[in-house]
Amino acid sequence: MEDNKERLREKIREFPPTPGVYIMKDRSKKIIYVGKAVNLKNRVYSYFAGRKEGKTAFLVSRVHEIETILTETEYEALVLENNLIKKWKPRYNIRLKDGKTYPVIRISREKYPRAFRTRTLINDKSRYFGPFSDVGAADNYMNLIQKLFPIRRCASMRGRKEPCLYYHMKRCSAPCVGKISPEDYAVHIRKIASLLSGKTKQLLEELNREMKQASKDLAFERAAELRDGIKSIEVLNSGQSVQDFDQQRRDYFTLESSG
Repeated sequence: MEDNKERLREKIREFPPTPGVYIMKDRSKKIIYVGKAVNLKNRVYSYFAGRKEGKTAFLVSRVHEIETILTETEYEALVLENNLIKKWKPRYNIRLKDGKTYPVIRISREKYPRAFRTRTLINDKSRYFGPFSDVGAADNYMNLIQKLFPIRRCASMRGRKEPCLYYHMKRCSAPCVGKISPEDYAVHIRKIASLLSGKTKQLLEELNREMKQASKDLAFERAAELRDGIKSIEVLNSGQSVQDFDQQRRDYFTLESSG
């Protein structure tokens, strides 16, 4: 047992101090645990440094081999960890093993689309943005979207004759009663997609122009709302990472080895 631990310690000393995912295997080469780290070397070595108790000691006693996958950022490691746990369902991973996932923001595929937070991906040609490492990050985007863009919030537009309160609060353009054309509504959706994709240069220019016009029109409340929205976008952009969910827009590679 101690010989195996020392062998693993020697191997871990060669790990890079960079973000990535570590994959632990037992003697039969079965994957038993997947984890992520900001610093792979320090994180994995901590399992074998000092005396461990409880679940950690039980896990360590069964580790025979450790592999790593390097990533550019901690966020990429988080996303990769999530995907690998779902793929392999390692015995000692409890979190995320049951099919739960990180939240994403979905823009539905409808005549008048909705934008909302969800944990469920449906293959219906909706657009998905994320995943977000915590619910709060996704909610920050949703709050910003709801303040800046008057898109519908209701799950269904059927049977409505009069616009809801959000329309009178200028938080919805009331497509349910024909207050906006599909073409004009699509402009809002395009801007939301730009925001969630991190492509905000043109969006910020448009919002700045709208803010100045609102100020000229003495609509100071709207101008202040746009000003705060612009600041929020700039803050969110500083830490944004987005995963593309389109199966067609990605690169694939294969690896063959021998010996």
